[in-house]
Amino acid sequence: MSAQQHTALPPHEQAFTLRSRRVADDFSIRVALPATYSMTEARYPVLYVLDGDHSFGLAASVLAYVNLGGNFGMGKGIPEMIVVGIGYDRGTLPWLFTRVRDFTPTEDASFNYDNPQFSIPESGRADAFLAMIREELKPELESRFRVDGSPGVLATHSLGGVLALHAMLRPEPVFGKYLLASPFVGWDSGAMFRREEEYGLGNAGLAAEAFFAVSGQEPTPPYREEVERFCAALEQRRYDRFRFELRTYDRDNHFSMWPKAFMDGLEYLFN
Repeated sequence: MSAQQHTALPPHEQAFTLRSRRVADDFSIRVALPATYSMTEARYPVLYVLDGDHSFGLAASVLAYVNLGGNFGMGKGIPEMIVVGIGYDRGTLPWLFTRVRDFTPTEDASFNYDNPQFSIPESGRADAFLAMIREELKPELESRFRVDGSPGVLATHSLGGVLALHAMLRPEPVFGKYLLASPFVGWDSGAMFRREEEYGLGNAGLAAEAFFAVSGQEPTPPYREEVERFCAALEQRRYDRFRFELRTYDRDNHFSMWPKAFMDGLEYLFN
């Protein structure tokens, strides 16, 4: 693993390429530092954002503006954080294909985004992706920035929610807080349902907080019902040390709800 610095970025932003041995690929890492970063020696929690090619700008801008409100007593209780976007910087189609490789814990050769013209070359490498975050990205961030050492927050949308659930349903969760907007819990004929059931049979506790969101117009007919059913299973399990909420955005679709869910999710996770 090695890192290559980027230049010509806006104030408070940095970027570098992370060369991962775990995944055998390069990742485009973008970082937004809090406005107070240069004014203090404080350490900050980290907000990790999947699909960084498209979601980093949203996350960094929204959080910066909310934190600005904190100067006027309107910060919504959300702390300043270092925002880290994990992406690929290769264009839309390569991004769509590569995220399937990295966000899914099982192989599903039939998945094609319901588009018969798409052929997804690889899936099921979520463990390697999480190992990249734990063993390569986190140490790199610790060497470059004043991070506080807490597990951090993972913000995800759609297929990224599969990775979030895979990270959360482990004996030792990789993150402390999870934001899952329209998570694709139906991946691989319900693999995540089976994963939750297996975890629940062996564990009474789940040390995590999670915010789930679903829209009124999801991409396939059972999508919303699957999210609701998954959350019902979590509610019935009654894990110790676990707190979560499911919020529905009836007037939005799979894409338009993401900015709203991001803001609402952070407020829930920190209040």
